[in-house]
Formats: sequence, C-alpha cells, structure tokens
Amino acid sequence: PEKPYPVLILLHGSYADGEQWIRLGVPEAANSLIMQGEISPLVIIMPEEIYSMVSYSESTFGDVLIEEILPQLQAAYPICTTRECRAIGGLSRGAVWAARLAFLHWDVFSSAGLHSMPATIPVLPEWVHRIPEVELPRVYMDIGDADKNWRYAKEFEEMLTLLEIPHEWIFQKGDHTEAYWSAHIEEYLRWYDEGWKE
Repeated sequence: PEKPYPVLILLHGSYADGEQWIRLGVPEAANSLIMQGEISPLVIIMPEEIYSMVSYSESTFGDVLIEEILPQLQAAYPICTTRECRAIGGLSRGAVWAARLAFLHWDVFSSAGLHSMPATIPVLPEWVHRIPEVELPRVYMDIGDADKNWRYAKEFEEMLTLLEIPHEWIFQKGDHTEAYWSAHIEEYLRWYDEGWKE
C-alpha cells in the first residue's frame, strides 16, 4: 500500500473463540464496505483468549497482545504503528478487555469500541488521570435494552461522562446474543473507520 493499513483489534466474549467475529460476519461486512468506498482498507486482528474465565488481573492475555502479538504483526505486515490509526474493540468480556487496554495503553490505541460491556471498572478515574487530556481515547458503547448487564454498562458510561471522556452511548433494542452483535457489525466498522479520518 502507499501507506500502512490502519489496524482494528477485535476481542471475543467469554465461552467463545477467535472465530466469533467471523461468525458475526465481520470479514464480509468489511469487504463490502471497503468495495463500496464507505470505509478505508484495514487489517483486522482477532486474537483468541484461550483461558477466557481467568480474572483480568491474573490473565496475561493483554500483556501478550500488546508486547508480543502486535509487534510481531507490525514486523511482518504493512500495518500502522501509531496510536492514531489503531483501534481496539470487544464484545461482552472482550469489551472489558478493550476498555482496560485502551486506557492502560492509551499510547497504543486511539479508539475503543465497547459492545455489550457486562461490568464496570472502578479504577478508571485513576487510569484516566495519567492520560494527557488530548490523548484520551474516543469511546463507543452500545448495549441492548434486554441485556441483563445493561446497568453495569450504564454505570461505566456515567463514569465516562463524569470524567469528560469523549464517547457515544447507544442503548437500543436487543439482548446479549450473537444475533444482536451481528445486526450492528456495519455500524461498528463505520465508527472505527471514522477514527482514522479525524
């Protein structure tokens, strides 16, 4: 390519695997939007967290992703190496990972998509105070009105508002299922794409 491809890392949920986003139709949706000129060509990375029931604080998944997988891919492929053209997103457990990694590694990611986030992060204010105001990641949050975890997601969204973190909050019809996420894949991809164009 004339310039490196932007990078989107998508994280799966609990009891799922690295192919969850494929089942949801991400490759087909991305190819279609690229061919129509609606989003830029990009590289999508879908890593698998094998031990997806381990607590976040005890898991090495995030460290391995940032310190090993991403550098190896950057060495092998023509992908972006700056935060401005890197985003991370996740659904369910993956959404919590995406939030953790975006705020702990704000120098790596400029955007975070939190889809059906089933928990909040009480230490978020402590993390945010370490980030320069102009470097705060942009955040997209969505969850279905029939999702049993929507109150946790709303609590986290209220923390974002209190901390003056730029974000979009989408509360819409749906539940905590692959049918819900699949129905909104194109919306997600368009939002991630907006980040490289700002």
